Amino acid sequence: MTPYEIIKNKCDERLTSVRKLELALNLSNGYIKKQTAPMSNYGKAKQIADFLEIPVEALTGNPEALEERKTADSGSEAIYETISSQYGEGASEAVKFLLSLDSEDRAEIRGEMRQMLRLKKYQDKLENLNA
Repeated sequence: MTPYEIIKNKCDERLTSVRKLELALNLSNGYIKKQTAPMSNYGKAKQIADFLEIPVEALTGNPEALEERKTADSGSEAIYETISSQYGEGASEAVKFLLSLDSEDRAEIRGEMRQMLRLKKYQDKLENLNA
């Protein structure tokens, strides 16, 4: 599948046109139609991929990355549904947000949460000692 075909399919899924995508990203008219080989301009490929929420690798020579993303997304959906049913919509929305972050941001949040939990344990111990 060529980058153009991938982009065209994604635009069709979103009920928009390739031209509207080009306009939204300030690309020249027909730029995307010319993408019949893996994209060599990583910056533009990344810009398009981010906008369409697809892996940039799909446009730079690895169309199978789209299938890998679908598999990961289906796992994420299962987690989302489980948490929604057990803990309510608020918790599932938090998980949905966390899943939308990149791994570096998730790691940073995980570290912050560990610190908060340690602080909470420490505060609980102090309250028990003072009681």
